[in-house]
Amino acid sequence: MPFEDIPGPKVYPLVGNLFEFFKYPNKVHLLYDEWFRTYGPIFKYTVAGKTSVMVSDPSDIEKVFKFKPQEANRGMQEPFVHYRDKNNLPRGLSQTQGEEWRRNRGVADNMSKPRIVDSYVPRVQDIAAEYAAAVAAASEANGGSLDAAAVRERSQMFSLEAIVSILLNLRMGALQPNPPAATGEFAAAVEGMFRAGEKFMFSLWPWDRSTALEESDQAWDDVFRIARKFIAREVPVMREIDDGSPSFFDIMASTGKLSDQELEVMKMELVAAGVDTTSSAMVNILWALARSPEWQDRVFQQACEALDWDGTGDVPAIEDPAALRERLPVLNHVVSEGLRLHPVVPLNLRILDEDIVLRGYRIPAGHEIMLSVYSTGRMAEHVGTDAERFNPGRFALSNPSRPSRFATAGFGAMARQCAGKAIAEMQLEMVVLNMVLRYRLSVRGGQPEMVTRMIMNMDLDSLGPLVIERRS
Repeated sequence: MPFEDIPGPKVYPLVGNLFEFFKYPNKVHLLYDEWFRTYGPIFKYTVAGKTSVMVSDPSDIEKVFKFKPQEANRGMQEPFVHYRDKNNLPRGLSQTQGEEWRRNRGVADNMSKPRIVDSYVPRVQDIAAEYAAAVAAASEANGGSLDAAAVRERSQMFSLEAIVSILLNLRMGALQPNPPAATGEFAAAVEGMFRAGEKFMFSLWPWDRSTALEESDQAWDDVFRIARKFIAREVPVMREIDDGSPSFFDIMASTGKLSDQELEVMKMELVAAGVDTTSSAMVNILWALARSPEWQDRVFQQACEALDWDGTGDVPAIEDPAALRERLPVLNHVVSEGLRLHPVVPLNLRILDEDIVLRGYRIPAGHEIMLSVYSTGRMAEHVGTDAERFNPGRFALSNPSRPSRFATAGFGAMARQCAGKAIAEMQLEMVVLNMVLRYRLSVRGGQPEMVTRMIMNMDLDSLGPLVIERRS
């Protein structure tokens, strides 16, 4: 069937479907939900003269992901490209295609090797334990609970501390009572960079987009300036890590495949992505888990069995956290379920260089194809009849109805899957473990809502305070 026959909302002259997006400010995922309910698993819409196609069925998502995966084009983020071109910097892993991307990706793929991920688990375990203690101490000082903004702030510090420990073998002390000022400045710069990117994406007028580019450039200047100080050891750090594992930066440099500038840009990308997306995911998962005492108890009981501990008194020392993590697949199930319900991206994007047929419709090369994440992950036909319920058991390997990985592909899939997926999942799992081993979590009121900007976040104002109680 021809492209023109793909269903979708009525397209108006000049504006296309632009005004439809005004119905859901900062909640475009709800508009996509509405269109899927109205038009089915494939629809098209037009904004600024550009027509895009969106699909929700995992089989279609899989077909697009597997279409020439090494040549995958997932579009450009103009503010990122603008800054790098303006400063004569390499475009980096996320903003390149073809051979340049393959060269960068060949280096970054070391980050997903199990033995390398395992080598970093002990340091992340230490940082996760510090995070749990810091959040609990702040909660206790605040009468037993913390609002979402306070948890988000400490989650950003965890994410920064963890990714810098992996990249540079440095402990900065971001979670200490008096952290270096540069850690907060860096987190603010990363957040400013994402906010400016969001402003650019959703601006209607040229002068707004120009202002957004200026704000993005300033934020990236700050990211590079502060990060260079850490790399050069020009700011106080808590200590160097000397556990026998090389920093990931040293691993990347040892390949000899990237120039010094390319290595620097990749470091900035990994840190920036790690701080913002991982901290957002932490908040999403902790609030989902806090509303499920049943799954908190399951994680606690399985961890006690793995530690040969009766659950009373102090938590025993974890001698081999990588081995413990291997014995506790429930941690990954909790993280996967939290990210199914509350993903950090609403969709994945692909632009193919050849025609493709989806649902019987021929989609010409060059059109944006949006692969649903949020909507698909909440459709009963793809994840189970309890799609709105937090149920990590759906991801157990023993579950015959386990969702397809293409139904919950928040990290993407195939060759252009997020390079930091394995590291991010490990960090999130260690946070879940350390929080549940020591504390019971609950939420006082609130009704969680998601907001869609450059990434998806919980609307912090919609969340009730997180209540943290010691187990023993």
